[in-house]
Amino acid sequence: MRIGECVLGVWARRSPAVACGAGVVASLLGVGPRPDVAVGRMFLEARDTAAARAPSKSGDELVRPALLCAAAQVTPGQELEIGIDLGIEPGWHIYWPGINDSGFPPSIEWSLPEGWTVSAVRWPAPARHVSAGDILDHVYEGRATLLATLRVAADAPKGGTVTVGAALKWLVCKDACVPGKGAARLQLRVGEQELPALDERDVRRRLAEVARRVPAPAPTDESRLRVERAGRTLRLRFQGATQVAFYPVEDSREFVGLLRSAAAIGQALELTLGDDETKPWRGVLEVWLEGEEFSRVYAVGQGDGLGQ
Repeated sequence: MRIGECVLGVWARRSPAVACGAGVVASLLGVGPRPDVAVGRMFLEARDTAAARAPSKSGDELVRPALLCAAAQVTPGQELEIGIDLGIEPGWHIYWPGINDSGFPPSIEWSLPEGWTVSAVRWPAPARHVSAGDILDHVYEGRATLLATLRVAADAPKGGTVTVGAALKWLVCKDACVPGKGAARLQLRVGEQELPALDERDVRRRLAEVARRVPAPAPTDESRLRVERAGRTLRLRFQGATQVAFYPVEDSREFVGLLRSAAAIGQALELTLGDDETKPWRGVLEVWLEGEEFSRVYAVGQGDGLGQ
């Protein structure tokens, strides 16, 4: 390991290494400038490099959270789709809650009126992101919207306005990673009938776009999706696909070499399973088909009749 890597490694796992100049190496060998002068220069260079790469905005400013709902007024007992919308600064990314080489996904803490509930979050499929050093992560860039189902209390009093809130924490990364936090709120009126929000069409369009990227159950027809297992080798083939990619979920059995094996041009992937057989393999399969505008995403895994 280079000396600069030691210096920056204590700051952030993803910080780039700073190489030592020939003068520093010479000083450590007993020639050239004194070691203390050379090491001091090294620390100054590391500090200046880190300062140059530091974001101009805080982690709180690099992600902008909001809650989306197509209704302005709801009825007691109603269920409705809402979105946790995260606007991400260009060039930066946040993490999907699957297996990543670095980073962690946003956390969400809800604040709900009494008797109201919200479902588990449904995460859309991510994109692969490869950083220097062959670090493979699964991320969201630009904008990410997470889906959930909000259930209005059956005895919610009519005529009042309630607030649904979400407190979020995230890690946002570019050349470096910074933590951030924020909150989003949604005000809804309870009445006799549902009434649309002012931006109803835009919200419904956005929620529909995201729903297309939430994994659907995998096809059981082997003429479409074929999964074969031979020892630690797992083969996935989707008939007619022009491109395929696989994203392992958090509780999946480990895979080996996903950087090079989990995305391919064509209709087939060949993955290598890790040694631990106590966990089933699970993930999201994304396929692109000839002539279709949007890709398809499926939840696939052992125990679903696939690749036992």
